[in-house]
Amino acid sequence: MKHYLTLFLLLLSSTMHAQTRIESVIAVVEGHAITQIELENEFRIAEVIGTPYPPEPTVFDKRAVLDTLIARKFAVLEAARIGVVKSDENHTARAVSDSNYREQVTAQMQAIAAEFPTQEEFSRVLQKNELEIVSVEAWVYTRLVADAFFRRKFARPISTDEIEEMALDYFKQHQDEFKDENGNQREYAEVEEELLERFRQQKAKSDFDAWLTERKNEGNWLILDAELARAKLKRPADEEDDD
Repeated sequence: MKHYLTLFLLLLSSTMHAQTRIESVIAVVEGHAITQIELENEFRIAEVIGTPYPPEPTVFDKRAVLDTLIARKFAVLEAARIGVVKSDENHTARAVSDSNYREQVTAQMQAIAAEFPTQEEFSRVLQKNELEIVSVEAWVYTRLVADAFFRRKFARPISTDEIEEMALDYFKQHQDEFKDENGNQREYAEVEEELLERFRQQKAKSDFDAWLTERKNEGNWLILDAELARAKLKRPADEEDDD
């Protein structure tokens, strides 16, 4: 891994002199860089779409977002390997050219823009947050690919037989959760699909987390930013201890 990373950094440094704007690489996943700009854009885009982080995110907030970026990078790279998306060294650059996702990217961009009174206002907010439209498109695209990979690899393979027993047991033990607006008990048949989907998503998420842990244990990734590498996600109890 050290030899692999050293080679990557040498190749990276050899191109820096030709760049007018050097992006700081903060993490590497299977030889693919995650930059400081990508991390910052996560916060900026969250602001644009109305799900902002704290005004002054802590290093723990940044580490949490970086962990999300790392998980997404692993998913997008694996998506290319299993054919969810065409293989390409720079997956985010395919946001415009990938015909399989272009329509979905366009639809989501239109939905984001529709939250603003006018296109001009949308453009103004992007400019205020130092975002280019292609950066938001790339963000949308990678999320679409990661979601498609999640569905194909983990959600679809789950059979109803695997989860229907869990769903029925849950209903029996938590019937108070399933009452209509008048307080009457609902039958299992009325909520079965809702419960099956809930447990399907839970199992798929659990399987994804196990897969991600396995990938990380292979060691083909590294956080290069020293502060972020040291940071651990802070639990509420930790915050209380700081008071």
